Amino acid sequence: QPLIDRVQTFINKIFLRERFDHLSALVEMNENAGDISDLRSLADATVQIVRRAMQSDWTSMALPDPSGTRLIVIADTRDGVPVVALPRNGAVASWFADHGKSLDLRIVESDPLLQAMSDQEKRSLSRLDAELLVPMIAEDTLTGILILGPRLIGGGSPADSLSFLATAADRMAVTVENARLYAEAQREADERAVIAEIGRVISASLDTELVYPAFVEQVKRLVPFDRIMITALDEERDALSPAYVGGTPISGWHRGSIHPVDGSDLEAVVRDRESLLLGASQVRNLFRYDTGESTNQPRITAAMSVPLVSDDEVIGVIDLATTGPLVYTGRDQDLLSRIGAQIAGALANARLYAQ
Repeated sequence: QPLIDRVQTFINKIFLRERFDHLSALVEMNENAGDISDLRSLADATVQIVRRAMQSDWTSMALPDPSGTRLIVIADTRDGVPVVALPRNGAVASWFADHGKSLDLRIVESDPLLQAMSDQEKRSLSRLDAELLVPMIAEDTLTGILILGPRLIGGGSPADSLSFLATAADRMAVTVENARLYAEAQREADERAVIAEIGRVISASLDTELVYPAFVEQVKRLVPFDRIMITALDEERDALSPAYVGGTPISGWHRGSIHPVDGSDLEAVVRDRESLLLGASQVRNLFRYDTGESTNQPRITAAMSVPLVSDDEVIGVIDLATTGPLVYTGRDQDLLSRIGAQIAGALANARLYAQ
């Protein structure tokens, strides 16, 4: 009997210690959640807390990328963070939507839904080399995933541990959503401030030689780019002519060059006031984005164009392009349209000033 009692006491200590660690971890997470201004630092702290509480070999966290279409690992307790991206509309996300609980990756080969995942998603899971994925869901939206490696003590995850992970993931999901809303509000405030500054810059002078450089500096605060071009429409020639070009040089498109509207990829922008949002495959064969074979310039990988409208007439086009991994979004396009509304007035005034 004494031996049995000692064994039971030992088991109770382990069990109670684990519950104490879980409760302590949740308290620490609550304390950290007060600062949502730095989501990356918060994620780094959270994965360390969860790893200690779960006694796992490692823990990581995946959160939405800027496009909102993928979940990428932004925090990992290991030294080398794997480059992994899971689609938010992929098989894993669908499994979470159906089951609403942690995913033990040992069932991947036997679960019909997971068996149908794309090869790219399979490769991402393989690179993770994880044992357990825990969904972070706020208002029925998958905001992230807690990812755990093998436990250092014992195997698998008992019910109490899964309950702790579910609670931790739920709390972090709410924190991530609050951080997103905070960042959105901050971004909108910054955008309003910059657009107001653009208005001030434009109204400061009728001389576009002075206006354009200051204008471009402000634009780059809102939308990153490696090349910017503002073209004016010559109605008599029915052609576009660059009034300002900055950044990566483009073959044939320089200040003063003439480019007929008819048959060009900007025809729809001028005629129908359509905005263009172009990815790498779309810009690759467009002469307007040809940096030339002999210039040693990086290739344009994404671009967007919006019409410049004044007094209900298209008077030009503003065009941004990048040579990096950036992908422009509809939000960027809307923002460029707001910026374009500002510079259109300056372009129209410059015409009058020149006359």
